Amino acid sequence: MRSWIALLFTFVASFPTSASALEGCVYKPDGSLVPNAKLTASILEQQSFATITATDGCFALTNLPDSLVALRVEAESLQPRTVLVLPDDPPLAITLSATASPFESQAAEATPAASITPQRDGGTISGAVRVGTKPLAGAPVYVQAISGSESTPLMRAITDAKGRFQLNGLPRRRYYVMVSNDYPATLRLANNAAEREPPVADLTRDRAATVDLAFVKTPLVIGRIADADGKPVRGAEVQIVLHGRSRFESYGGPTTRTTADGRYTIVPPPFAPTDQVAVLVRVPRHSNVRSKPFFIRDARVTADVTLPKFQLFTVRVVDPEKKPLADARVAFADTEETIGAGDPAFLLADPFGAEAARTNADGEVALHLPP
Repeated sequence: MRSWIALLFTFVASFPTSASALEGCVYKPDGSLVPNAKLTASILEQQSFATITATDGCFALTNLPDSLVALRVEAESLQPRTVLVLPDDPPLAITLSATASPFESQAAEATPAASITPQRDGGTISGAVRVGTKPLAGAPVYVQAISGSESTPLMRAITDAKGRFQLNGLPRRRYYVMVSNDYPATLRLANNAAEREPPVADLTRDRAATVDLAFVKTPLVIGRIADADGKPVRGAEVQIVLHGRSRFESYGGPTTRTTADGRYTIVPPPFAPTDQVAVLVRVPRHSNVRSKPFFIRDARVTADVTLPKFQLFTVRVVDPEKKPLADARVAFADTEETIGAGDPAFLLADPFGAEAARTNADGEVALHLPP
């Protein structure tokens, strides 16, 4: 649902370009790359930088301002997507869906849909957004009046080059001050603030209130995926999952894909430091592979994975008369992943069915499984 937003006042700043850059690749749900996808990077809803993916589905945007960037990706026959990213973040792996996702947030694309006339005797909420000690420019900050169960409009400001924001002429009430849920995965609110009620600005007593918001960098897991011969595996899907638990329990969690040299960088889910986790590697028509278990207790954890020597199996699907069935869907999973899951037919149901392979004209499909 699109939020109703009233934009009262924002700092407007002109950002000089810098050596900052964004790079990455655009994928279809099946892991294939998307050439000629259009990418538009918007800063402070004013400046924009555009490019398209090359024939290999990858892109690079250079000389970007040091600011939060709203990156919109569009491609023919696929749903557009907008993500908030930071220049110089690890290479992006952006997957476009064939159909609109109910979970895809529109906060990064929201536009003012209502207006509130600033009050002459109204109050002011201001503050700054930082990552550690560094100001975060271009960050959307939302303010909402606290009014019990009553629905009240959101008001939005965008931070300037020094990370500052300010909203003027507000009715004299109490307000929550929040950041968008769409901030980059490489950031998290300091002191576990995301798990608590947002900070409150009280204008019932004073005409001005100051609320600062602080981010810290999230831990990263980095590594390289290689095949049994030591060659890099490009386009493999990588996910961090709990050790000893079915991958289906983590379905929908953050994923990334390996680059041409087999390398990946991923922000893991907010697991506890005592949780043992593993890198799950998925290659189309291959059995899934997990790394050895490890803990995430440092800012950067390296986890390389070498895939085993797979054996090629050919599966043939026929009808009751033994005639081959073309375009039949074939899904498979390791036994330990599906124990306790009940009827394995769930592998062909949404959303897992999108991973199924399809038979060729002879009713056959080749699968790569451990010997």
